[in-house]
Amino acid sequence: MHVSYAQYDPVNGIYEILTAVIDGKHYQLEGFTSSSRTFMHGNGLLNPGDYAAKLTKDEHKTSFESLQVFEFLLPDNTTRSFSVIGQGE
Repeated sequence: MHVSYAQYDPVNGIYEILTAVIDGKHYQLEGFTSSSRTFMHGNGLLNPGDYAAKLTKDEHKTSFESLQVFEFLLPDNTTRSFSVIGQGE
């Protein structure tokens, strides 16, 4: 998985939004920063780069909708979960 862009959620600084490519598909993902502190900067924004990721939730209640969550393995062997909030081709 390759993260090309990361930003703080403009409404709630404890979340970050990632732009990533996973298996050739383009995604926007949202998850918690590394800290639950509620100020905007200094909460551990993920750096762009390559990370190992696995799909931990993949629900399809209809043939045209999905609910997905990816778990990222970080270089310090911790993990963070990110929900898919946007997808493209």
